[in-house]
Formats: sequence, structure tokens, C-alpha cells
Amino acid sequence: MPITVLNVFVSFAGLLWGDPRNCLDPTNTADPKCNGGLASVASIIRKRTMMDSMNSANYKNNNSHILHIPKLDRQNKFVQMHPSGLGVNKVISHDHFQWNAFHAPPYFFLRKGIPQQLLSKDFVGVVSNLALSPTSPWSPFLESVYFDAKSRMTFVHLDGRDPALRSFEECFVAALDYIAKINENNGCYINPNAGVNPNSN
Repeated sequence: MPITVLNVFVSFAGLLWGDPRNCLDPTNTADPKCNGGLASVASIIRKRTMMDSMNSANYKNNNSHILHIPKLDRQNKFVQMHPSGLGVNKVISHDHFQWNAFHAPPYFFLRKGIPQQLLSKDFVGVVSNLALSPTSPWSPFLESVYFDAKSRMTFVHLDGRDPALRSFEECFVAALDYIAKINENNGCYINPNAGVNPNSN
């Protein structure tokens, strides 16, 4: 029987933190020396991938999928001093590590002075409860529900800290409905109520 393993990695690591050389075991989250930023996160993901590959050798038809959506690093000194500014997030997260999306607080997408390097369909922002104007420069480069083609998983990012945002609960239900509709259209999910008249006895 096929076994599918889904690995979802959540981190708030900066692009560059501490000195990764001092971290003897990057999987040891209790070690304060393991603050290597995204390099440490990538190391943990590689280790997990290697373990899944070893398990695949023992179990036929074992499938492993990995999804990681990094946080946009906005305040690190490395970002502030880099010539690309915030754009260095794409250089490291996408161009180097091949991660195709990022998340950031909703208010970030409303600020002025947008770094052009982040306006990319190769490295999209994900926020699920922000009512963004269609005329916003972010509009073509922002996803409310992110579909990862490689892992076949979806990512929803809801931020409930700002009362000016759209309803947390309504957006969450809408996101789930949208995911279910996409799955149904792709033959991954059959709606048991499809074609049923709710008014019929």
C-alpha cells in the first residue's frame, strides 16, 4: 500500500543569524547556538529528505513531500546593509534555496517604497485576509491561497492582529472552500452534495 509523508516546515528564521559553524546539530532546537538562520532550516529539511529517502528504500511506493514558506526578513542588519535591501530575500530564499513563496505581515503589502525585486511571480507573497486594491503593484504577485506544485500542498497565511483586516474566520472558511473547489475540479475530491437540490425532500 502506498505511503505518503507530508512534511510542513514552519520557521521564523532570519536570512542570517548567529554563526552556523557553532551549531553541531541543527536539529537540536534547544541549543541556543543553533541560530544559523535559513541555512539551518535548509539543513534540517535536507536531513529530513535524506531520512525519507532511506525509508523509501525500505517501503515500496513511499512518497515524501516537503513544503516550507519562509518569513520575509525585514529587520535583520544583513538586509538593511545589503545593496538589494529587502530584495535579498528573493536572492537567498528563491534563487539559492528554491523556495517559491514567502509570508509577511499584511501591513507590509500596503507600505510605500516596494522593492522591485520582490514583485516576482517566481517568489510570491502569501496573505489570506488582506483586501488588496486591484490597482496595487502587489496585486499580480500576491496569493491568498498558495498552491505548491512540487509538494501538491496548499498554504494559507492568516494574520489576526490588525482589526482593519478582513474577518479571520470568514477568510479561513473561504480559503478552505476554494481549496475544496480546486480539488474537485482536478478530480481529487468528490462533493457528496454535488447535483443535490437542497430544497428537495
